[in-house]
Amino acid sequence: MEERRNRNAVERERIKKAESVLVVGGGAVGVEVAGELANLFCINGDKGAEIKLTKRLGLVSRSEKLLPYFNEKASAAAKQFMIDNKVELFLNTTYNETFKLDKRFDYVIDCTGF
Repeated sequence: MEERRNRNAVERERIKKAESVLVVGGGAVGVEVAGELANLFCINGDKGAEIKLTKRLGLVSRSEKLLPYFNEKASAAAKQFMIDNKVELFLNTTYNETFKLDKRFDYVIDCTGF
């Protein structure tokens, strides 16, 4: 348990230091992680003010839509949330190290399935 806590602390510190974070995976876990990070990095202005992020945040998925195994309404809502919260979406895209370098992301969180 202590080892897991230490590993999580290291990961949190890496995320904190990164200027940009890419979440890989458009399923339930990837969408949740990207949403949480968007909330964490969000600068809350006045109601109705444009949302700004303190870090660049992206989400890449091989699927043409987020939450591909959910109904269309859930998929559309997740996509709209990401757009509204300034998360860069890369749909129908395969992630590899070249993608990370080309798109200039500092830190990658793998939320892909098996």
